[in-house]
Amino acid sequence: MLPPRSIAYSIFLISYFPVYSGAVNFTQCLSEVQTLANQTSNSSDLRFDNGSLVPVDSIFNATAITIDACYSQCGTGQEPFDWAVFSQDFAAWLLPYLALISQLPFGARYQVDNLMSALLTVGSPTLAGYSLFLTLLNARWINQQFDSIDFPRRKLRKTVVDVLSSLQQVPLRVHPGEAAFLESLVVLPQNDNWWTTLSDSLNYTHSWSISSATAIAWVVIAYLLTVTDSLSNVADHINSNGQGTGSAWLWLLPIVVGWLVLAPKCAYGRVQHAFEQANQHIVVANAERNALKPNSGITIDAFHNISSPDEARTPPIYNYSRALSWSRSAYITSLLYRSAWRKAQSQIRVDGSAGWQTVPNSRAIHETNRQGNRAQVIAYCQPECNSEDIRWAPGIFSRMVLASLVTLALQWGTTGAAVLAVWYTPTTRLGCRSLAYIIYGAASTISWFLLVLSSLLAHYAMPSFETATSDDPTSTAPIPQLTPSPHPNDTPILFATSSSSAPADTAQTGATQSTSGNIIISVQGATPVATPSPLARFMNLGPELAQQYSPVSPAPGTSQQESMPLLPLNNSPNTPSTPPALQAHTGNVSSATPTATMQFAMALSNYLRWAGKTLAALNAAFIVTISVFQYANFYDRCYCNSSVLSRGSQAYDIVVILYSDVTLARGAWIGALVLASMCSLIFVGTIFLLGDSLPRSASASS
Repeated sequence: MLPPRSIAYSIFLISYFPVYSGAVNFTQCLSEVQTLANQTSNSSDLRFDNGSLVPVDSIFNATAITIDACYSQCGTGQEPFDWAVFSQDFAAWLLPYLALISQLPFGARYQVDNLMSALLTVGSPTLAGYSLFLTLLNARWINQQFDSIDFPRRKLRKTVVDVLSSLQQVPLRVHPGEAAFLESLVVLPQNDNWWTTLSDSLNYTHSWSISSATAIAWVVIAYLLTVTDSLSNVADHINSNGQGTGSAWLWLLPIVVGWLVLAPKCAYGRVQHAFEQANQHIVVANAERNALKPNSGITIDAFHNISSPDEARTPPIYNYSRALSWSRSAYITSLLYRSAWRKAQSQIRVDGSAGWQTVPNSRAIHETNRQGNRAQVIAYCQPECNSEDIRWAPGIFSRMVLASLVTLALQWGTTGAAVLAVWYTPTTRLGCRSLAYIIYGAASTISWFLLVLSSLLAHYAMPSFETATSDDPTSTAPIPQLTPSPHPNDTPILFATSSSSAPADTAQTGATQSTSGNIIISVQGATPVATPSPLARFMNLGPELAQQYSPVSPAPGTSQQESMPLLPLNNSPNTPSTPPALQAHTGNVSSATPTATMQFAMALSNYLRWAGKTLAALNAAFIVTISVFQYANFYDRCYCNSSVLSRGSQAYDIVVILYSDVTLARGAWIGALVLASMCSLIFVGTIFLLGDSLPRSASASS
């Protein structure tokens, strides 16, 4: 981004050249019209400040001229550019806000995404406020989802919530399934360290610092001093005064403060490093450890399995595109924890054996109660509903509506204040200045609407959030949902039903026990689930990463199935020799093939996203331009000063400012100041008020 000084020089050059091509002196024009009216005894071109006709005997008391007389005597040019006025107004009204943009959270992998984040924020404050407030509401919501769950203990529960809340700036995906990566994170005590390590690694903050506090203080002090000075000198340069621009930009202050309060984890490199550090501690039930393979139970790099490219961009203004998928992933995680917590409350051990162990003087669950093989781990935290059937997390639409209402109040509170300030500045009513602010607010709102609608359509159009499409070379069949068999004494079986029966000469029946003690079973009319890598099932990877995430190479003399056992036998004395049988089924699993409706929705989503971002970028340039035009006397021309847009042929240009005009303008400016300040304070106050219920990492076990 260009430094503010370069922006100022560029703006000066833009506004300097047209100035002297047709500079106008409106005081001289009024004098010429009065002289001509006196000579012809025709005062039809003269007006008083309220627009009333001027009698012939009061020609030299006239304070305004009609739009036709203004065009004929003054031309269509503007008043001369005054560098002293421009530099003072630019430095006092606009420069502090341009500097404050640097305090926004960025952290993208690529600088172009940071630049686009700044343009989206300036061009669509509605989108910036929406993403901010929705992030806050989502953090409170997931905290409430886990509020009644103390599995395995309260301290770790708070850590889990803090981790999930901190991952709102990445494309979070969770993958429950027969590989039990996610289920192992929930149940096995060895993985408690995974959560705490990730939470500690993410415990960096883009929060209050000397630079951010100084920038905010500079804006506040500059705004108050400039407003006070302008109110005491209303008549001085009344048409180039920055009251309107000061109110129009005031939304930036609560946005910056809000992000500093939330402290989003949006530094791409640090989040990736934190995830890699945590994955060094992951333990999966009965699976060999491979340091080169990531944890596919929870992923933050969805690659191709994202609804839009904005999901992968970490600056928090893009949270609008991640809110739906993040809410779904966080909700599914809470369902697994809730299921495990219910069984723990009933004192049911993971391995199904008797003898519930307790921790003296603590409500925490003893680690012995949380041990089991893969099948038992899956069954222990399996939710009542199929995760593939969950597309919209509960309450997400109400949170989106609430975030929209709050941010629209901020947007139109500050924009409305800017319109109010210039509406009652002579000549009153709708003119170039007020229309420019209305266009800015409208474009900001339209851009936000297009982008939010795009995120809804993209989320709807996703064929699956847990599997790759069948056309992808790394894709596999949908992950089966495991449910207990109605015959608990049967031999453990894991299979996926096939859409067509296997040929009789190739179908097999019975069970085979491998040399490692693992049961590998084929069932007639079913397709065994063993060939694909479990990681390939859970991550939609491009060809360039397929080799990196390949399964563990089997040892010589062993099979692929023996290296990645599905249902290992556990012959310990505390574990039943035959664990509860599990049956995998693909019923109610979302199809990975998008329908025609989904394809149309995705295409429409892309067009809406491009349109919304383009409009926001243009609007960012527009608000800077109209602010500069205000200080450079660009609007000081017949057309704009006469409010032709609202008065039409009856428009007139007030040249001599009377005391009544000053009183009216001062009252409007004070009202605009109060309106913009109150909307900003209410927005910030709401964030601080709701911030008390945000998830925070626990420091002690309960």
